[in-house]
Amino acid sequence: MYKVIERFCDLQDNDYVYEPTDSERNIYPRKGLKPSIERVAELSGKDNKLRRPVIAVIDEKKPDKKTKK
Repeated sequence: MYKVIERFCDLQDNDYVYEPTDSERNIYPRKGLKPSIERVAELSGKDNKLRRPVIAVIDEKKPDKKTKK
């Protein structure tokens, strides 16, 4: 899962607009969409029409619980 860091219109998903300030449109990909690895790389890098990343990885790791001695 990725967070949207820059507003963009997904030309490969019927011009769906992702918006970082909209809680329903700030996660990529939207429900039901399974983008290719190449598409994710394109959107998270500079190889897209905006020439800058528009999505960033959400760290889904849970924090380690520290045990007290």
